[in-house]
Parts: sequence; C-alpha cells; structure tokens
Amino acid sequence: MIYFNLCKLVSQPCNNKYKDAFAIESKDGQCTELTDGKVSATLIDPAESPSGLLGVRIERQSAFPCPADSSRPMSFAMEVYCNEKASIVPVNMETMTAEECSYSISMEHISGCAAFNLMPIWRALGLVMIGSGILLSYLGFRATKRFMAFIV
Repeated sequence: MIYFNLCKLVSQPCNNKYKDAFAIESKDGQCTELTDGKVSATLIDPAESPSGLLGVRIERQSAFPCPADSSRPMSFAMEVYCNEKASIVPVNMETMTAEECSYSISMEHISGCAAFNLMPIWRALGLVMIGSGILLSYLGFRATKRFMAFIV
C-alpha cells in the first residue's frame, strides 16, 4: 500500500518509528520512503492522460537510494487529470510501478482542471501584434518611428 499526500508530510508508523515523507510504500510490515521531506517538486503542466484528459503531473525525488539500484534515487509521481464530476472523491485511481525505483499514481479529480486558461487571450494578442506589424511596414519608416516613440 502506498500512503501519499500532496501538501504535507505523511506521518506513517513504520518499523516502530514514524517516517516523514510525501509518499511511503508499506509492504509486509516494512516501509520504503519514496520521497523525502523536502518541499521541492517538479510540476509538469499540462499533462495528458492516455484517454486524452488534461491535468497536471507532480514529480518528487528522494534523497534515499533505491534498494534495487543504489545509483538511482527513489521517485514518486502523481498525475491528476481533469474530471469535473469528481469533486469529492477521485475516480479511476491507478497505481503504477514502472520499475522498482519509480512509482506513479494517476487519478481523475476536479483539482486537475485549469482554473483559468490564458491561451485564447495570448492568441488574440498575437494576432493584433502581427496585424500591427504588417500595417506599420505598409505605412513606412515614419509611421514606425512615431509608433516606437509613442510606445517608449
């Protein structure tokens, strides 16, 4: 079983002591820390699921070496894809292990949805800038010079 939390450390009793990490795997009474207690993480936005849903991927690495390969650290990734119907409990939660050193959990939840998308605004602004450039080239050097003096 994998215990994980996104925002705070999981305090899970393992081997008669508490382990503080963002993700811990518990198997047969033994625990492996998949991440350490460092707050830093890598955010990949947007991430796309195999079914085409958009969301985010958060990756964390541990300072602890992998038991199977001591030259590599343990790592844990959480993928949260947009599903506006899943507002309380995540749906389609899957645990994947690509190899012994890397664990991944994917789920669908409303938290994976974008709060505000700036892409349409950037596209419109880009079109205005391209149109302005074409117009200024047509009007010539004087108009371009006046326009640049106005902007600066």
